[in-house]
Amino acid sequence: MRDKPIIRILFETGLRANELLNLILSDFNVSKCSVLVRESNTKAGKNRTVYITSETINLFQDYIIDYHSEFVVTEHVFVNHTGKNKGNKMTYWGLESLVKRLRHKTGIDFTAHMLRHTFAANLNDNGMKANSIRALMGHSHIETTLKMYIHPSHETIRKEWEIVTKKMDS
Repeated sequence: MRDKPIIRILFETGLRANELLNLILSDFNVSKCSVLVRESNTKAGKNRTVYITSETINLFQDYIIDYHSEFVVTEHVFVNHTGKNKGNKMTYWGLESLVKRLRHKTGIDFTAHMLRHTFAANLNDNGMKANSIRALMGHSHIETTLKMYIHPSHETIRKEWEIVTKKMDS
């Protein structure tokens, strides 16, 4: 129940692992399907708003109702559900362990950070302007977004090539 919202939020927002793990309950605005990222390793990353789908908001709410109960000793959203740290904020190594288990279970080779790259590439491939992607990712400089995260897919390159060559033939 906890793992689905984690993966969906990473995929839909491009959050860094530490940003995800530092989310608290009040960071979520259910009516606006948005999340306030208060804490980040970068100045530009702090206090930015990111957006999630209503389906992910529903998963988040189900998780909170079912699992964020009396054993939870923190306002952090994602907590350990077993072990000696049950009820405490999930750690980076806990997230890494979750991703490792999911890789093994699904046979899909991925990391939490790869979801950040996928987020940026998907937005770019679907026409979002680079400066908007930069803001959502919490980058100070557009160059970081362009050099490190925006990689057009082969399909996008092909479509753009076809458009340009048709114009050239005209």
